[in-house]
Amino acid sequence: MIGVLVIGAFSLPTLQRETFPRVDPSRIEVSVRYPGTRAEDIKEAICRRIEDAMDAVNETAEVKCEAREGLARAEIKMEEGADLDRFTAEIKTEIDAITDFPENVEKPVVKQLGLTDFVAAVAITGPQDKPTLKAYAEAVKSRMLHWGGITKVVIKGFSDHQIRIELSDQALRQFGLSVADIADKIRRQNLDLPAGTL
Repeated sequence: MIGVLVIGAFSLPTLQRETFPRVDPSRIEVSVRYPGTRAEDIKEAICRRIEDAMDAVNETAEVKCEAREGLARAEIKMEEGADLDRFTAEIKTEIDAITDFPENVEKPVVKQLGLTDFVAAVAITGPQDKPTLKAYAEAVKSRMLHWGGITKVVIKGFSDHQIRIELSDQALRQFGLSVADIADKIRRQNLDLPAGTL
């Protein structure tokens, strides 16, 4: 079980506490990236092969495979009372034995799925702007993780960081470049690909 503390920017400070019964993990996730491929093609090219391979794994209670653009994610549930490590090893062996995945498929990732126990939500408010509050929330998160006893902290309620590039007219003229040239160079060096599951 993993303790989680959620930090966010909320309009009303609230403190909630929930606990769940401790249950041993019983699910395995197999994720396979196939960049640039439609979900329909992933279903046929990857999900079916994973589902067929799981027929050979003992003590399997349920197999579900979800196809998204560029990614297949299968969740395999183990029968109650089975050994999770042995079950995981069997799944990995069967996945590694699949030889007819398409050519550009990345190496499958097999991992055990644990449970996260939600502990509390903490609201951070103040007269500062959102970037300052987010930086403060990041500092609080870092201190909590170093303090011990808390293994996961999630910050919510803020937008993602953005990168702004400012160009000097003088530098552009000096190097004979235009704004379009710079934008094209950045576009060619930035690839937006599905990242799979970490």
